[in-house]
This record gives sequence, C-alpha cells and structure tokens, in this order.
Amino acid sequence: MSITNNNASSASNWAAPAALSLAALFWSGNFIAGRALRDDIDPVMLNMLRWVLACVLFMPFAGPACLRHRAAIRRHWRWLLALGATGIAGFHTTVYVALTQTTATNALLVLALAPVGIVIGSALLGASRPSRVQWAGSAVSLVGAAVLITRADPEVVRALTNNRGDLWMLAAVVIWATYTLLLERVASNRFHILRP
Repeated sequence: MSITNNNASSASNWAAPAALSLAALFWSGNFIAGRALRDDIDPVMLNMLRWVLACVLFMPFAGPACLRHRAAIRRHWRWLLALGATGIAGFHTTVYVALTQTTATNALLVLALAPVGIVIGSALLGASRPSRVQWAGSAVSLVGAAVLITRADPEVVRALTNNRGDLWMLAAVVIWATYTLLLERVASNRFHILRP
C-alpha cells in the first residue's frame, strides 16, 4: 500500500515540473523555428501548417469529445471564433511576421510584457482592479524587459525605432492580452464549451 502511495507521490512530484518545462521548451522552440523558417515559409502559411499538424495529432484525442459536445460548440461558436481569431490566428501569425524582422531572443523578451498587457487591459476594461503588488510586478517586468532588450544602452533604444519586428511583437502582445481577457470573460460567464 505504501509503495503505491510513494509511486503516486513520486509521479506527481515530477509531473508538474516536467509539464512546465516541456511547455517552455515547446513555446521557445516555436519562436526559434519561426525565426529559422522566416525565408522559406510565409508567416500565414507557417501558422496554418502548425495548426493543421496540431489538429491531425490531437484529433484522435479531442475529436470524440467535440462530437459529443457539438450542440454546445454550435451554441458558443462566436466565442470560439473570437478565441481562435485572437489566440490562434492573430497572435501566432503576428509572431511569425515579427520573427522575419527580429531575433527569437528579442521576440521572447518582448513577449515577457504579456502579463503587463493583461493587467493593464483588465484594468482598462474594468474587469478587475489590480492590486499594488500586481502593479509593482508589472513595473518590475517592464523595467526588466527594457533592460534586457536594450542592454541598458541608449544606442540600442535609438536602434529599436527602426526595428519593425519588435513593434510587430508588441502588437502580438496586445493580441495575446485580448485573447487572455476574452478567455477570462468566457470562463467568468460560465460559457463552458464542454457543458451540454
């Protein structure tokens, strides 16, 4: 009995860190691949191929659930369309456009501003009232990203005005914040897609 409990405890101890590590690996790997393929595949095509591949790989697992809950999916198609347009089509295509003009490192550093965008967007929409700690964390994130991107060199700041890729990444951050706020609204309104 204790061996089984120890095995379950051991598995749960490494499962979460492993999943988080894999998520970070796949997330950053996507940026590296996008940068590497910038001259070979159009950003829109690259995004489409990525999601077609994901659909093919996950359809055996998600397909039966989608069929079972097709009435709920039909009922909430507008929310799904908005989430797909921002989180899948808009964000990733914009990232791939950015990667044609900036490095993967810069793109990931600019992406570090996403939590700040979410906090600001949530405050502007009146969806939440960020605490002092959240504002302080946002300020630290902004300063940290600025130092990393510019290497604290004023010449780099001047060069950034000519780097359109970083501006595309800022647009991607806004799209991601929009997606996240939409997703939060869907959850808060109890529009659970899998609810019959």
